[in-house]
Amino acid sequence: MLVIMTEVMVVVMILAKVMVVTVMILVMVVVILVVVVVVRTMVMILVVVVRMMVVVVVTVILSVSQVDIYCAHLLCCHTSKNLICVNSQPPMRRLKQLSDFSQEVVLNTQYPSIPRMDTVCAPVWSRLWGSPRPPWREVPPRALHFLCALTQGPSPPWRPRSRVRAPELAPLVSPPASPHRVNRKREIAAFVKVEGVVSLREVGLWRCSLTRSRSTSVAGPPIPGGKHLLPRLRGWVPRGSEAHLWQLCHPQPQEAEAPGILGAGGPRGHGTMSISEVVQRARAAFNSGKARPLQFRIQQLEGLRRMIREREKDLVGALTADLHKNEWNAYYEEIVYILEEIDYVIQKLPEWAADEPVEKTPQTQQDEPYIHSEPLGVVLVIGAWNYPFSLTIQPMVGAIAAGNAVLIKPSELSENTASLLAAVIPQYLDKDLYAVICGGVPETTEVLKERFDHILCTGSTAVGKIVMAAAAKHLTPVTLGLGGKNPCYVDKDCDLDIACRRIAWGKFMNSGQNCVGPDYILCDPSIQNQIVEKLKKSLKEFYGEDAKKSRDYGRIINCQHFQRIMGLMEGQKVAHGGAGDAATRYIAPTILMDVDPQSQVMQEEVFGPIMPIVCVRGLEEAIQFINQREKALALYVFSLNDKVIKKMIAETSSGGVTANDIMVHSTVHSLPYGGVGSSGMGSYRGWESFKTFSHRRSCLVRPLLNEESLKARYPPSPAKMPRH
Repeated sequence: MLVIMTEVMVVVMILAKVMVVTVMILVMVVVILVVVVVVRTMVMILVVVVRMMVVVVVTVILSVSQVDIYCAHLLCCHTSKNLICVNSQPPMRRLKQLSDFSQEVVLNTQYPSIPRMDTVCAPVWSRLWGSPRPPWREVPPRALHFLCALTQGPSPPWRPRSRVRAPELAPLVSPPASPHRVNRKREIAAFVKVEGVVSLREVGLWRCSLTRSRSTSVAGPPIPGGKHLLPRLRGWVPRGSEAHLWQLCHPQPQEAEAPGILGAGGPRGHGTMSISEVVQRARAAFNSGKARPLQFRIQQLEGLRRMIREREKDLVGALTADLHKNEWNAYYEEIVYILEEIDYVIQKLPEWAADEPVEKTPQTQQDEPYIHSEPLGVVLVIGAWNYPFSLTIQPMVGAIAAGNAVLIKPSELSENTASLLAAVIPQYLDKDLYAVICGGVPETTEVLKERFDHILCTGSTAVGKIVMAAAAKHLTPVTLGLGGKNPCYVDKDCDLDIACRRIAWGKFMNSGQNCVGPDYILCDPSIQNQIVEKLKKSLKEFYGEDAKKSRDYGRIINCQHFQRIMGLMEGQKVAHGGAGDAATRYIAPTILMDVDPQSQVMQEEVFGPIMPIVCVRGLEEAIQFINQREKALALYVFSLNDKVIKKMIAETSSGGVTANDIMVHSTVHSLPYGGVGSSGMGSYRGWESFKTFSHRRSCLVRPLLNEESLKARYPPSPAKMPRH
């Protein structure tokens, strides 16, 4: 019994000790958790305090000089709420957004409507962000007064304040008794006295930021950092002021003169520099090295993107005046593809610009071989008139991405678009590196006398030969996107309704003035009538009974091309259309049947709203017909049989191919765009543009080691050759 009691007591003591140890462990865990929570809270408080101090210090440093008040004000007003307030994002992320935004504003000197900071900002900026920048232009005095006045609005206590030195600006910054009783007319009148130094849209943004008032309704074009301050002014601007706002934000092209920009009227249309001087200035700017940094290239591309978005209505108006394009067609045929191209290039550019390692040989295992992409120099881009915006700006995107200086020569036939580009590009891009040369044949001849490092030309085969001959004098490489008679083969094994609808869309878009549009149809005689009827049905669906009244149907660029296209119909069997109006340069959508391959319409590129149909008996004859002619810029094949498509692609040659649709291959940024043979040479778009405008430089870095292993390469050589 005693033994049992002893054992029970031992068990009880052990259990008691276990419970004590367990309790102690639980207490220790609780204490540790409490300490962790307290420490974490203290760290968070400390971080918030440090962040507040950083913001205060940055603001104070940037506002040491009078001119730096502008940058300090942007730092304070970048978000519509107090930066330190934690609402939708953590403070550090907000601080990063703020620094990115201020860096964008300060580094990019091309914002036309934002005053520039004085040179005293440069050393301050270098200390803050660790990299020296080019000197800043001086802030206009009235702009400085205005910005100083803005800083007197309701603000956190640490926001820099300044004395008002322009009494007429007081109505802009006097806090209203009630948000609903703002004398907006008085504010607008006061702003007009600022003489348009900054845009009304930015005034509204700053005003809304200072008063913390909400603005509503339709958004205007974005400004730098616009993701964080939405430019919605309709609720802030009084009725009747929209026109004034538009004039301030979108000056007319003739008012936006810039030195060195050549207008359509001649070599001194918009400036005082000759073509030779513009080229020399661009080369000097390139040799300075400022176009090489990756960040600078991205900033210029962002400036180009901002130009397109802010001047979209002006671009649409110019395209309408030149080619009778409505707003929808102008945007989706030209503008949207360029915006997508810029977004794609900006996203991929860091990857493209990085050094590319290559495979090592047994002799270079200790070395570092790689390919370094470097810019070529000064690039000339000669645009075309049928798509005067996209065919000029898209190559420019690639040239800027590669780090080149770029001169663009828009076609004189699309004079409205050319004049607009000459006016607006200097407002958004570096004026020394990027210039627009307007004019006709004399100006083009003069510019081709200059030495360039690469020339890209989009135009006819005849123009391509002239450009290539001029480039040969300086051994300048060229990229040529030329024309050609693009065949479209329609197989019997095909959904004719879908095929004809897509063919009609691609052929008659832009009134047939498409370098990659289908030029003629090849089909079996048994389906020719069906194709004609289905094309007519699609044309009626697209443009109505009378295409002349359709807002979607374009016009021929000029009277010379009108007469040429009308002459191609002489002696042909017109199955549909055929009418024309010389006064308005309108040519009806026209379909020609049973066309003789030897007729004039089959000897040259139509480049107009005429669709010839040539009958062939089967795929083999179609391939033979295509191969007997010059290589086209594009080729199209419609068939439900994959073997037919593969055979057509394998046994013919063209710049590009789309099967079962029209022109789609020319819209894919990851596919090269270019011709072959008489339809051109070289390619561009996306990665191909970067390669075209870059020199892929072979580099090898070898260490100054292992000299003994290289002894065999030095003289004197051995008397006998080694035997293997």
